[in-house]
Amino acid sequence: MHADNTTMVAERIKFNVGGKQYECSRDLIAQQNPETVLGKLVSDMWQSNPDEAIFVDRDGDLFAHVLNYLRYGSLELPVTIPKSMFERELDYYGVAIKKDSITAETVTTFGESLMAEYRLAEEKRCAFLLAMESHRQFLMKQRDGVFEHVTVVMDCNNDLCYDLLNHSKRHPGAFNSDSPGRRIFDKYLGEFFGLEVLEVTKAFGLPSLLSGSFRVKKRET
Repeated sequence: MHADNTTMVAERIKFNVGGKQYECSRDLIAQQNPETVLGKLVSDMWQSNPDEAIFVDRDGDLFAHVLNYLRYGSLELPVTIPKSMFERELDYYGVAIKKDSITAETVTTFGESLMAEYRLAEEKRCAFLLAMESHRQFLMKQRDGVFEHVTVVMDCNNDLCYDLLNHSKRHPGAFNSDSPGRRIFDKYLGEFFGLEVLEVTKAFGLPSLLSGSFRVKKRET
């Protein structure tokens, strides 16, 4: 026996929330979340025409995040949406909020993450410049007859060294032996120029590549 079109339940549910159109599976709302306001709206009792979009007079942009919360059971909000605002929407729709299921990025944490990304990019840039300068000095010494170990000295006689020394002043210890910058430098020095650090001369008690001098040699393969 076949049900007619007026009683057949559609596989997809349409919503018009604040003028924005959405579609989702009927299973997500009617089966997985039947106790919510949305679940009641799409039930056979409330929705006689399954092809018609259900209008909800709420914020259409926030509704996309409501659906994602129903799908995944957790959500990471963008910096533009306060957590309290989103929780208010969930409360309106009758969605139970699980503990620690919503994380929100604040302006402060967003700024901190941007600064961390900028710092890493700057570290990579300086590590590559330092590796390039090490290779340049290595080639110059080879032309002078030095073929095994070359001492790389940081001074202010060229713009590149001046830039690197300024970086070390802004970030003391940036290229110490156990720093991320040093590990990035060693990687670049080996991969791009086939060299490795043999010895670092300590300056001011710190084994930093930018606070003294260091010797490089061809990397052993």
